[in-house]
Amino acid sequence: MKYRTGKDEKSEVRVYKHLPEGWKVLKGTQTQPAGTAWASNGEPVFKRGKDGKLHKNPKYKHALVVQDEGLMLTRIAQARRYERNDRFIADQTTEKKIQAEMRRQERERKKRESLDRTRPVVTGKKPAFKPMKKPASKRPMTALERSVKSTTDKVGDVLVNQSGVKYTIIGEKYGPAKGYDDGKTKVRRLVVRADGGGTFEIGDHAFKHYRDSKVLKRVSASKPAKKPAARGRKK
Repeated sequence: MKYRTGKDEKSEVRVYKHLPEGWKVLKGTQTQPAGTAWASNGEPVFKRGKDGKLHKNPKYKHALVVQDEGLMLTRIAQARRYERNDRFIADQTTEKKIQAEMRRQERERKKRESLDRTRPVVTGKKPAFKPMKKPASKRPMTALERSVKSTTDKVGDVLVNQSGVKYTIIGEKYGPAKGYDDGKTKVRRLVVRADGGGTFEIGDHAFKHYRDSKVLKRVSASKPAKKPAARGRKK
């Protein structure tokens, strides 16, 4: 299976289900698709040549390794249904799993719509019939529903990555999911400022994924240092 980081075939990256022998997972990366991790063969990216300058090492290789296949398939199926952006070139076995996940999400969507139509309208009078009982087994949430549900991240939180760079949440925005605007569903995006003044937006569910994977860690906001009291004789 392969993954395209760009639009052309030159940007295709190999995706392994198991870590090859001698390879190691790279820590602190933030560009890997959900459910995967970047890995390399242990060779340095650059190597100093005879001229004393650094050159790209031809022996260096990198690829993606699957860590959570269920999450990866869910995100691929969600991207195909809502964003129409299929970066994965899957083998036949993985393609069948993706198609099955898409059909499952479609069944869940139709089931929710039918339940919404059968629910009684809440008015001042008592409903003519009893409301439907909740099912005993809890239905697992889809990837879109998880992204709609707000996380515990809030404006003012300060986080730090494994390199020591601090990120501060300075705002939040609500809008329709990318490629899926039904006029009702709104997702939350966090406005984050990094050390140095650069700001960017990120979905709060993706932000939570980086916290769960230990890429980002919450820290207490540093308090401003108190100015020493001026010493001198009282007049």
